Amino acid sequence: MSLCYWWNEGIGVRCEDIYPILDDKKCIAEIRAQLPDEEIDEEGFDIDDYFYGEPFENLADLLCHVDDSGLMTYGDTGDGEHFFFYTPSYPWERRENEPQSIEEVHKHIINAVLRLSNATREQIEALIDNDIAEVGCG
Repeated sequence: MSLCYWWNEGIGVRCEDIYPILDDKKCIAEIRAQLPDEEIDEEGFDIDDYFYGEPFENLADLLCHVDDSGLMTYGDTGDGEHFFFYTPSYPWERRENEPQSIEEVHKHIINAVLRLSNATREQIEALIDNDIAEVGCG
């Protein structure tokens, strides 16, 4: 038997905090945009039906798909806690479109979450953790 550890570090949000502010209509619209051939039952819509590899791993994975920047990633602890976050980078690894400030990172996070919720920018800002540092194990 083997055990694997990984590190989730950066600026982001815990997806468990986002579930209560999700808007079904916005989620359906984004899933349709990502999966144009998918039949979506709006009456019995449950966002969890699209997770666990069918076709997204979890809410954080869906947020990465709706994020326009391509800078964000997702991770988990192995215990069902998921994160949508921006990882720190070294200056020699930085891409041309990298954010230049924490505020820019917040903007990317807020914009992605807004595409799935009716929360205000201030409500989403309150959910952002500037120091995610969680070990995953599995």
